[in-house]
Amino acid sequence: MQVSVTTTEGLERQMKVAVPAEHVEKEVLNRLRKIGKTARIKGFRQGKAPIKILQRDYGLAVRDEVVGDVIQSSYVEALTQESIRPAGSPRIDDKSIEPGQELRYTAIFEVYPSIDSVKFEGFELETMASDIGDAEVGDVINRMREQRKNWEKVDRAAANGDRVTIDFVGTIDGEKFLGGEAEDYPLQLGSGNMLPGFEGPIIGAKAGEQRDATITFPAEYSDEKLAGKDALFSITVKQVEGGVIPELDANFVERMGVEGGSVETLRTEVKENMQREMDTAVRGQVKQQVFDSLAKANEFDVPKTMIEAEIDSIMHRARENAARQGKSATVERESLRDEANRRVRLGVILNEIVLKNELKVSPKELREFIVAETASYENPEEAVKMMLSDKERMEGIEPLVLENKVIDLIVEKSTLKTKTASFDEIMGRNS
Repeated sequence: MQVSVTTTEGLERQMKVAVPAEHVEKEVLNRLRKIGKTARIKGFRQGKAPIKILQRDYGLAVRDEVVGDVIQSSYVEALTQESIRPAGSPRIDDKSIEPGQELRYTAIFEVYPSIDSVKFEGFELETMASDIGDAEVGDVINRMREQRKNWEKVDRAAANGDRVTIDFVGTIDGEKFLGGEAEDYPLQLGSGNMLPGFEGPIIGAKAGEQRDATITFPAEYSDEKLAGKDALFSITVKQVEGGVIPELDANFVERMGVEGGSVETLRTEVKENMQREMDTAVRGQVKQQVFDSLAKANEFDVPKTMIEAEIDSIMHRARENAARQGKSATVERESLRDEANRRVRLGVILNEIVLKNELKVSPKELREFIVAETASYENPEEAVKMMLSDKERMEGIEPLVLENKVIDLIVEKSTLKTKTASFDEIMGRNS
């Protein structure tokens, strides 16, 4: 087999392959003979048809099949012979498949970039730390109580934080529009669930009163028919309810699923959950710094096919997320190109670090990761068993553990400064 490789542009390669005619013809003949053993051809006993008859009836189909298989196998063999790492599938051009002639074709593809040395040491990184005290645990428990407050009907004007039950009808230029009206709609004032301008007129209204609200749909609104337009909403307040925050007592503790109703046990569990959340957040922040540092320190071209595939993946996930929320995603493909390029480049960098440092994931490390991930589950031991027995899920977890090992290696070889911060600052809850 003859192989020649030329660089056309950037990472694109053009590989010309010539396979001896006897290799193709021998395989065609072998397959025709195999067919002949079972073929039923008029005028001949089963398995007794001459090869010429088999060629007449099956020759073209068999040759096409053989050519396809030979191209596939010789392409892989040629890549190995030339020590080439392709990125994506090839485009096959200039096929020459005349009977009795050598099989010739040109494979056009991109290759992974050749990186002599990945820079992943000596970065300046920052981590945050916080001692979770009683006050911070109390703040979280108060938020939990706020989220689970009871609603009681009140005979007064609606105020921010109240829940109102309303009917509303929206019009644009005097005409109703799809999705612009509802009856008995519950709305907590101040939640920000409605478009700006909708809630304001309701504040100060009592049950039975009517208010008008004029809003402007954002220019990027998901429904293009409404985007950028002004709408008038006629709102009728049917009921006003005030929130009553539950007492921190045994009843509340039991509502939170803590057996025995002990407030102290609730505080302990909340603090443990806060610690897990904080550890995850801190690790995520350090990981982002590592990725930013790697991307800045290692500039190189990546295969266009990989970038296009990553854009497809991002768009697919965006559509899925929007569909789950009952919306449609309109994302410009070109707006994703820089992010897709960065993700592909980081993937190549991480892979190079794994290969050059011979990083591997042990069964023990997989189990430790799963145990940590399921620690907050209602039945962690059962969750661990279920995940360990799910082969498909385990295949998805292993790359995450390997990525964590890469991050740990980079942090170990970098300067890590610690900044003291509050729990809310670390969790991004402070403005």
